[in-house]
Amino acid sequence: MKVMICKKSRTGNLTESVYGRVLLSVIMLGSLSVISSCAKKKTGQKKANTTSKSVAGPSGGEGVEKAQNWSYFEIKRSSLIDAVQIEGKLEASVKIEMRAEKRMRIGPAKVKVADHVRKGDVLFVVDTKEFEQKKQAASERVAQLNVDIKSSKAQLLFASKQHDRKKGLAAKGIAAQKELEEAQKALVTAESHTKTKELELRKAERELSAANETVSTANVVSPIDGIVSSIMPGGDEVNQGQSLAMISNPAQLSMVVPVDETIVTRFKQGQTVQILVEAAPDKPIEGVVRGIEARPQQPGGSAVNSYNLSVGIAADIVKSLNLRDGYAAQVRAVFGEKKNALTVPRSGLKQNGRDSFLMIADARGKAPAARAVKVGVVNDLEAEILEGIKEGEMAAVATERGGQQP
Repeated sequence: MKVMICKKSRTGNLTESVYGRVLLSVIMLGSLSVISSCAKKKTGQKKANTTSKSVAGPSGGEGVEKAQNWSYFEIKRSSLIDAVQIEGKLEASVKIEMRAEKRMRIGPAKVKVADHVRKGDVLFVVDTKEFEQKKQAASERVAQLNVDIKSSKAQLLFASKQHDRKKGLAAKGIAAQKELEEAQKALVTAESHTKTKELELRKAERELSAANETVSTANVVSPIDGIVSSIMPGGDEVNQGQSLAMISNPAQLSMVVPVDETIVTRFKQGQTVQILVEAAPDKPIEGVVRGIEARPQQPGGSAVNSYNLSVGIAADIVKSLNLRDGYAAQVRAVFGEKKNALTVPRSGLKQNGRDSFLMIADARGKAPAARAVKVGVVNDLEAEILEGIKEGEMAAVATERGGQQP
């Protein structure tokens, strides 16, 4: 708004007075217009804020945002298959890790990962130079001890004859008692020396035998028929106990899957389950629960523990379906059927730690609110609700913004 300032007219103060009143009126009208505009803007902001409320979860949990779109379903009673399905993968039941028995130098690996090997196949050629030297030293030691023992036995024989001679002369009074005692002492010394050398010889012979075996079996070989799961490159010195390779028996496969502590007690050793292999989707495989670990696995992000469940597969099934170590698979166990149960889609069930809740609406199209519930049997698609809802109530599942409601 432009404000023009007029020059003083002939009418003097009268003109200025009238003009001043007009100008004041214009300014006041402009101020009222601005105030009205600001009030409308604040009112609009207040209305806009009311379209994005939060519905708080139970137990002080994180709020669930009120979505623009909800899928509604009426809570009804129906039959529910009591089953669980757990993801995992096939693993070889027999895995043998090859470790270095002593410090040694090995050549480059003769095989690579995924190669098939037979029992006795060479995995690494071992540098036997050091072992050959030990074998030579042990052989020379044995030879020298044999010479020493021969000499010791000759001395023992001489000391024995001398003792017998002195003993006879002493009996006749010809030799003094002191001479007999010296002969007896020499005999004891010769006997002790011979026994010591014989013990040393037996020890040296054992060392020589071990050295011979080390040289003859120096190469690292596969202990079973199987597949190479892992192997080090080789071509370097390795320490005693260092892992060299892992050999798996492909004919014996099993599954090891983590089972939630809330259902692990429902599994029993010897129980029959189904194994669904992605590589053979049309052929469910029968498996048998072989064992359940007594100690839980360390929990990760969840506060709920899990226990490893081992499921075995018959060798003839493994062979007929050509199953392989590492195949993705699932274990499915059916425990029975729950009839006349209050059921809801599993996708509508939400968790806040160990607490479960559903979004319940007064009617279809109404904004839902979180309600704590007690959950019973849960399978892949549905969940049984034991407490917290009634038949006929309306539950809701949040859908993506812009999505269509069923």
